[in-house]
Amino acid sequence: MENNALRALFRQSCTLSVVAIVGVVCALGGCRNCDDRLCLTVKLLREKAVNYSDRCCTNPAASECGPEVYDRFNDMLDLILNADDACHAGNIDALKGIWEEFKELLPDNWILLLCDHYRDLDQWIQDACHPYYNSAVVFSQHDSFDINIQLAENANERHAKQRTPFAPSDPEVVGRHFVVEPGSTLYAETWAGVTNAVVTGSFTMTDLVATDYGGWESVVHALEFDLIDVEGGMVGTLQLDQSAGRSVVVVNEAGSGRLGVAVSLRYRSLEHPDLSLDGHVDTAWIELPIQVDKSGVRLGGVDPLSGFDIAPIHPETAACLYSNPDDVPVFVDAATDPCDMEVGPNGELWFKRSSDWYWRVTTMFPDCFDESDG
Repeated sequence: MENNALRALFRQSCTLSVVAIVGVVCALGGCRNCDDRLCLTVKLLREKAVNYSDRCCTNPAASECGPEVYDRFNDMLDLILNADDACHAGNIDALKGIWEEFKELLPDNWILLLCDHYRDLDQWIQDACHPYYNSAVVFSQHDSFDINIQLAENANERHAKQRTPFAPSDPEVVGRHFVVEPGSTLYAETWAGVTNAVVTGSFTMTDLVATDYGGWESVVHALEFDLIDVEGGMVGTLQLDQSAGRSVVVVNEAGSGRLGVAVSLRYRSLEHPDLSLDGHVDTAWIELPIQVDKSGVRLGGVDPLSGFDIAPIHPETAACLYSNPDDVPVFVDAATDPCDMEVGPNGELWFKRSSDWYWRVTTMFPDCFDESDG
């Protein structure tokens, strides 16, 4: 298939996939606010498109980057045409089938190593040198999370020994066990809807040890949080996935720092249990501000966190997506290789296809983006 034809196919799918995802998201919330979520979905679509293009230019041998990717777009078109009507009609049975098939067409998320594990805390935060990153966009930069999780240490669990493949040299590690205290909450406004949840669960980490590269480090070897919507709409679970990466806590002398953890995600509607985000992203790399002291742990920040703060993607792609639209290059038609590259004014690396897809979504839905909206 010619490159121009491929771009044309994507341009068609951009328009229709917005409708489909909006329909599916509304289904998860009980078919409410189908139209209101349009712009959140458009913004997510632009981010997913740019990230997907970058991913296939930097790793063209990836399984999801073969010729069949365009068949996926064709299949998406068939599913998407009926999604908006089904949402507004409240046809949950139709949306269940559409959503499950749609998830099968999305590229998998992989947790990929970015920097070595042993990073100074300032390098992690200031240089965006995440230990790992998500290969797919999990949450949008426009999503907002207000998290306040307080955990108290359970001294009775202090003696417990647990095995973990990412522990220090001693395979049996004595850890600090913490239990979520009442009043812990998570409020999120995301492409998947609004969640106002109470948080329950527990968290275990090894003792903090001083490091040669500065700061203090601990290995996480147990984490399970349940998120229960106070209005009874959704319930979610985050659980440590030890097979996906080395989950760590790194703090400074004052106990302030960052939690980085590989978790499996489950999120579903209580009203319609068959409608869930399970399978959209099964495992993700999640980062949260953390404060550790003698009595407990606090997770979350004073200010709301964005989706890219919570679930980082590759910093180079994130830099492109943070760009002011005036700084996003427009490639000339003579550039035919979708992975031809141009450097933006602030050093961002743009691939031709990524730029094409960015502008296609932006110009299709100008009302969803203001002049400074990167």
